[in-house]
Amino acid sequence: ILTKVIINANSATILGPGFGAVNRHGMVSFLVANLLTGLVNLLIPTIDQGDDIALGILSIYLLTVGAAALLLDSWNGKSKAKNSVLVEDSTVSTKKKAD
Repeated sequence: ILTKVIINANSATILGPGFGAVNRHGMVSFLVANLLTGLVNLLIPTIDQGDDIALGILSIYLLTVGAAALLLDSWNGKSKAKNSVLVEDSTVSTKKKAD
């Protein structure tokens, strides 16, 4: 599993493989998301749904877009480096100018 760790001054963030896959396949993710939006708008009267149904729709939507990107990622063989961890240090040091 590819994992990306971003280290800031006060915290560390761990991103799963879905984030990288959606980033690498942005156009496909965009098209899948638009098709799902149209499908949901045609099939479900969303304005009449409660909070639980809306959260379920959003969860399925997110999982489907992520799964499509991961599936495309595996078809392209991008995940050859299994179980590797990428570490990105995003700390920024600032220096004051001496007047």
